[in-house]
Amino acid sequence: MGRMNMAADWILQNGRVITLDARRPAATALAVAAGLIVAVGGRADVRAWRGRRTGVIDLAGATVTPGLVDAHAHLDREGLKLIYPSLERCRSIADVQAVIRRLAAARAKGEWITTMPLGAPPFYLDPSASLAERRWPTRGDVDAAAPDHPAYIRGIWGYWNRPPVHSIANSLALVRAGITRLPLGGND
Repeated sequence: MGRMNMAADWILQNGRVITLDARRPAATALAVAAGLIVAVGGRADVRAWRGRRTGVIDLAGATVTPGLVDAHAHLDREGLKLIYPSLERCRSIADVQAVIRRLAAARAKGEWITTMPLGAPPFYLDPSASLAERRWPTRGDVDAAAPDHPAYIRGIWGYWNRPPVHSIANSLALVRAGITRLPLGGND
């Protein structure tokens, strides 16, 4: 974008500007004109954009990140997809157990295992019907896969979900949560 004798509405300087540009991943200043970033770099890079009415903000070392524009993502769910393993491809309780066993093998005994909900994101519609057994895994199913790890399969959230919301915790997870009076049988 050419300058075309336009002054910036705002200059932000003396900060840490995260650019998401691999060629210049960070800068210390930026200039904004008509709602667009018109210059990024150091103080010298934005100086030419300063006019009489330009607001100048001293960031005092604060960080500026790119704006997130999203029509309707639940950041907890979307962000957690990168942290918690998916069960999306599971077609049976044995598949769920295989994922949990693999996670347990990669962790020290006693370390938590938490997964995303059963089913296919983003809506996780009727996930138990997607399993060969046509039922939710039980505490006993998860105990068998990770007897030495507290394990938790997150429940489905969102307005599209109808109660009851199913989350599955194994026996060790329940004990860690302070739930010690468990029903007989271990398969609840």
